[in-house]
Amino acid sequence: MAARRKRRQTRQRAGWHTWMQLGVVFLVALALRLAYVQSIAESPGARFLQTNPERYHAWAQAILDGKSPRPPFEQPPAYAYFVATVYWLGGSSPGRVRTVQAFVDAAQCALLSVLSRSLAGSVAGWATGLLAAHYGPFLYFTGELVPATIPLFLLVAAALASRFERWALAGVLSLAATLFRAELLLAVAAFVAWLRFRGAKNGARIVAVTLLAGWIGATAIVSIAAGRLVPYTTGAGLNLWLGNNPYADGVDPFPPFPLQAALQRAVEQHGRDPVALDQWFARTALDFWREYPSAALQLLWKKFRWTLVDRELPNTSDIEWQRQYSWLFRLPFFPLSWGVVLCLAATGLVLSPRSREHALEPFLLTAAAVTSLLVCTAFFTNARFRLPAALWLLVWAGEAVQAVSGRRHLPQRGRILAAATAVAIAGWLAFSNPYGVRSYRIAALDVNTGAAERLAGHPQKAVVYLERALAQQRDDEIAWVHLALAREQLGDLAGAANAYLEGLAAARTRDDLQQAARQFFQRHGFPPGWIDQWLAAPSPAARDALRTQVLQALRPTP
Repeated sequence: MAARRKRRQTRQRAGWHTWMQLGVVFLVALALRLAYVQSIAESPGARFLQTNPERYHAWAQAILDGKSPRPPFEQPPAYAYFVATVYWLGGSSPGRVRTVQAFVDAAQCALLSVLSRSLAGSVAGWATGLLAAHYGPFLYFTGELVPATIPLFLLVAAALASRFERWALAGVLSLAATLFRAELLLAVAAFVAWLRFRGAKNGARIVAVTLLAGWIGATAIVSIAAGRLVPYTTGAGLNLWLGNNPYADGVDPFPPFPLQAALQRAVEQHGRDPVALDQWFARTALDFWREYPSAALQLLWKKFRWTLVDRELPNTSDIEWQRQYSWLFRLPFFPLSWGVVLCLAATGLVLSPRSREHALEPFLLTAAAVTSLLVCTAFFTNARFRLPAALWLLVWAGEAVQAVSGRRHLPQRGRILAAATAVAIAGWLAFSNPYGVRSYRIAALDVNTGAAERLAGHPQKAVVYLERALAQQRDDEIAWVHLALAREQLGDLAGAANAYLEGLAAARTRDDLQQAARQFFQRHGFPPGWIDQWLAAPSPAARDALRTQVLQALRPTP
């Protein structure tokens, strides 16, 4: 009787400690995320949505207005409906979505701490949870209108449910994660195979049936809406093409002019059928591999290396620019970066006392990490695509803290040397500068950033970004327009006129630029016919003479 009572008391204490850990980690993570969301609320990136955030915002608005786009969809629609639900409940403000995501990501950190605790002990749980709470990319993506935070929460919740053999719940959560990020299908399929291999055939069957039924249902819904059989999402071919073509650099998702011309030809050939276009994208990417195997392999290696570096590479928004508006990202040694967590995880992998039998647990997160690495290498790499791998790294980072804190004596010399070697390799992978990754810029993102700064009333900052973009890509019509407008905001009329003239000489397409230039000359009382003279100038000398005339007319008289 006494022994039974003691065991019950021990379980009660353990349960209370788990709940306390869950609550503390959640509150710490929530406080940091709400502080971050508040700190960027008035930043240009938050006020003027661009690229994917703008697209999801418009998509959600269309859903609420009863004008949702017809499938097939280039990207999974689940996140657009999540945003629409938040708008329906609380008003059409992106700030409300960021706040909801702050709560969701804080819950993800708390569940990850419980998962780590169940694997390696109390110290590992605390360490994993608090490291996740302070992890910079998690903080950043809390404030982004992209499908990043929600699928991470669903992945961790599914892994925790499977840890306690709640197979139906694990299946539903895994299905939901794949509906937000379709590439996670690879991870969940590997997880099902792992369950069968480990003898959990009932769990494998439940998860597999749930996943299959869910995807059949989702495909049926979009097919009915489209009026024909179409896949749930059609973006795989496009992403494969963007990362595998003669002009690809492994990161930039904005096709240069030669690829835009190829895309136009494909549209003319296949119409605007997303399914046919996606198949064309996939075939073209595979043709690149067949025709340029050496270049394709070199690009593959570059993407692999860049996936492991400490820098958070951009996708469709300038991460470093957006983070600089938050005081949280200006603190010393805060928040935690990928490279630091990678080094801690390397230590945990070496020092953990786990047996080989349990070395791959939690397997769903292990499979998600491998999937992230494969996707970044095969398609193109960026911070958002590699985000699921951080979950796995954080679990092992927590085990590093558990292994070090739990040793009353120093580990054997061989283990110390092995851990030091692992940290050195991880540090080299993260903090070296392969292919000049530290100075890498995407010209199109600098244009977007400059435009947002100009609209926010910061023309001097806008000029810096726009001139940097044009130094890389002088034929960008939109960059020239915004540069001229920014200089006009600064009162530099001669600089604005010169930007219009330079742009008209350099840009490949000039319709918008011509219109903006004519309006500029009309606003300031000068003949818009100067634009026609500039375009018709027979020689560089004639243009220089006209430029001198224009600039002298625009300079204020003393």
